[in-house]
Amino acid sequence: MGSCTSSLFHTSTSIQRCKSRRHLMIQTIRSFKNLGLAHHAYFRSLRQMAASLIVFASGEPLYVSDVVPPLFIQYPVSEELSSHKAIPVGTKQLEKSKDDQEAKSVEVRMAVRHRNLAEIAAAIGESFIKVSDAGEAFLDHVQIRPYKKKSKGLLRMFLSRSRSRKLQDVQYQLEATGIQGSEGQKSHSSTLEKLLAFEKKLYEEVKMRERLKIKLEKKQKYLESQELKYNGIEGSSRQEKKEASMNKLRLAFRIASEEVSNTSSAIIRTRDHELAPQLTKLCNGMLNMWRRMNHFHYTQFLIIQQVGGLVNQSTDEPTTDLHHAATCQLEAAISNWHFTFQQMIKCQRVYIHSLHNWLRLTIVNFNDPSVKLAESLNKWNGVLDQLPDLSVSEAIQRFLHAVHVINVKQAEEVKTKLRVVKYGKKLERKSKHLTKMEKRYYKTYRRDADTRARVDYRDYKDYQLDYERQVNDEKREKERINEKKREIKDWLRKVDEETKRHIKAVSETRKLALNGIKMSLPSVFQAMARVSGLFVEGLESVYRNPESCQTSVTN
Repeated sequence: MGSCTSSLFHTSTSIQRCKSRRHLMIQTIRSFKNLGLAHHAYFRSLRQMAASLIVFASGEPLYVSDVVPPLFIQYPVSEELSSHKAIPVGTKQLEKSKDDQEAKSVEVRMAVRHRNLAEIAAAIGESFIKVSDAGEAFLDHVQIRPYKKKSKGLLRMFLSRSRSRKLQDVQYQLEATGIQGSEGQKSHSSTLEKLLAFEKKLYEEVKMRERLKIKLEKKQKYLESQELKYNGIEGSSRQEKKEASMNKLRLAFRIASEEVSNTSSAIIRTRDHELAPQLTKLCNGMLNMWRRMNHFHYTQFLIIQQVGGLVNQSTDEPTTDLHHAATCQLEAAISNWHFTFQQMIKCQRVYIHSLHNWLRLTIVNFNDPSVKLAESLNKWNGVLDQLPDLSVSEAIQRFLHAVHVINVKQAEEVKTKLRVVKYGKKLERKSKHLTKMEKRYYKTYRRDADTRARVDYRDYKDYQLDYERQVNDEKREKERINEKKREIKDWLRKVDEETKRHIKAVSETRKLALNGIKMSLPSVFQAMARVSGLFVEGLESVYRNPESCQTSVTN
């Protein structure tokens, strides 16, 4: 019987629903934290990309052909144009309206021409920095910051509480620790933490209510069975005790139900009056951020079109160690950019999905004010699911592969250069050794010939032995000199082969760098401009619904 009661308790629909809501809120808080970390990492990777790309491009002798026409790009007057060779060719007044308020801003149409890859990279890097600045401003505006330390005081309080303690005391302790929230704490993270604390409290209260409900039903059945057994012949005192026990259980059940109702009302108030406006603010801030990102990425796409006119004016300029290190740094920066972009989109999907599922479980009926908010989150979730971010990932991967191939080719070139230097030094040492051998040979054997001419040999046999010894020594020395000359000749051939191989490697590296940049780099910013534009369109359709939802809530 006890196991059956426990099974009924754990399979209760209300308990399972509260458990799911609590789990979803925990997942929402975790995903919101990851969302802040992912955005910070992404914008930091953009700055790394800007620095790495500029350093890499400064070492590539690639120049824009004179036949390439200039670009015409519109810039706000307030923007810096220091990295562009820009000439204003006209201005126009633009009028933008928002909430029936017109704001005027002047944009200048500039003719932009870059002379080499270094200037193109500087312009691209400047846009990367502006995207990063826009992202950091968005994070500051909506207060998306990584959690420094997660407080576990509430959880410890729940675990330390005895089940026999009254629920009123638990509610008092919750309010004393600040779960109700202060007027100054309006950040999204504090609201989520507040909702999580309420969900944990609601879960404990629902479990207590279900226990009392089961206990009350069992007690009622027991009393009915006793009444049938004794046919109402029990004593009045015993009957009064049973009635008092039942009234006590009914009172406890009524109090538990009121606590569940109060906590549910607090969750609904927090959801409608704090969470909904914050989501509107979050959607609006993200929309503005992606608008600026789309503007700068489209500017990058226009600027990068000039790489199609790049030419190699110096195909024999070798790769230096510093330039090879810059290529390695660029490869690492692209890999980090690719990873952080994937994580940023993934964390946003998980966050919206978790929050939307939690919100659905809090809606009681179709007249609930948060129905429109749930529809907006559902649409936001659909926009993220349909976002073609895979095209950006593939474009960045192609660029990463091109830079990796350039890096490998540069490594081979550097190794070839090191072999040329090594062989050249070895040839120089052998040549010096040969020179010393030749000097010693001519000095030694010419002196010996003069000495033999002046010596008065009394015995012809002594003269003949001395002469034979001198001839043999001279012959052996000549053989060593000739052998050294052949060795030097072989080393000359090796140095010549390695020099030709190095010249060929330099030419191949220059061609590979030119083709790799031309083929892979424009598609990256084309994909970024397209995806950011689609995301802006999707968020614009989402933002209208939170506004109407917020209006209905406040009314």
